[in-house]
Amino acid sequence: MLMIVRLYPKTDVSRVWNYVENEIKDENDEQITPLYATQSEGMMNVGIIFDVKEPDSLSKFITEEIVKCDEVHHTKTVSLMKPVFFPIPKKKPENIQRYVIRIYAHAGNGICHQVHLERFGRPGKTLLGSDSHTPTGGGVGMIAIGAGGLDVAVAMADGPFYLTCPK
Repeated sequence: MLMIVRLYPKTDVSRVWNYVENEIKDENDEQITPLYATQSEGMMNVGIIFDVKEPDSLSKFITEEIVKCDEVHHTKTVSLMKPVFFPIPKKKPENIQRYVIRIYAHAGNGICHQVHLERFGRPGKTLLGSDSHTPTGGGVGMIAIGAGGLDVAVAMADGPFYLTCPK
């Protein structure tokens, strides 16, 4: 499954980039592989998309590897394919206090197109979703765009989303 980890710096995002370029980009084992790192203009975080075979491996990676970068203040983690629950590692619980693992949708929350309207529907806001019902957000005055899964994944990792407009 694909997962995004956003690294938020204490003060200097360039120090986080240095850590990503020098330490994380070459990480590769059977369970976790970094695929892509990005930072949107003006954003104070670095997003990394990982291919994760076993969810526990990402939790372990965050508490054992990311913690080595003193400039990282906290992280946010987003599952791109399905909700995943991470158990807290028993060996290093003190590191968990520094990081937050977020899951945006849990089982039982409801049908996604209704959840879009109830939780994210705000007049004048923009919604980019990979569900075919995403455009129903237009009914509450949003710009709600249905897109492909990879387009949404890149946007969640702070990458750009381009619209093709007719001439």
